[in-house]
Amino acid sequence: MEASYCLDTDVLVDLLRGREPSVSAVRALEHSLAEIATTAITAFELYYGALKSSRVQENMAAVRELLDRLEVIDLDEGVAELAARHLARLESRGQPIELADLFIGCAALSRGMALVTRNVDHFRRIEGLRVATPEEILKQPSDSRRDRQTSASPSRAKGSPRGQR
Repeated sequence: MEASYCLDTDVLVDLLRGREPSVSAVRALEHSLAEIATTAITAFELYYGALKSSRVQENMAAVRELLDRLEVIDLDEGVAELAARHLARLESRGQPIELADLFIGCAALSRGMALVTRNVDHFRRIEGLRVATPEEILKQPSDSRRDRQTSASPSRAKGSPRGQR
């Protein structure tokens, strides 16, 4: 079974802006035929950022094109329950987490996907969630990106986000 990865907002913003090492990490994942997705929360954050920008039309088009090429994981009842369990556990330990990060992490966890992010400190508190930075993705041999076993098998991403700004 192919490995599967969920891309966090910061990685996709870097991709849209052409920033390394996120661009090379996503290309490496695509080359390895890994399954790549993002979440509905990340889609919201990207659209919101585009709407607040000085180039709304251009940035909205770029976000739409990028999201059209990725599977977008919906937030369903299972993700909601998983997130509630993790939030209750974290709060009982005095370790609050932003709700957006909680939902992004739990959506990835619910699908057995590793989360690719530069914001590792928040996400590593979600028990069971595999977290990798773009730099860590680039250090992995391509065989391990392709062949790593996961507990879920989401559909292949719809296309390639290469060349996005």
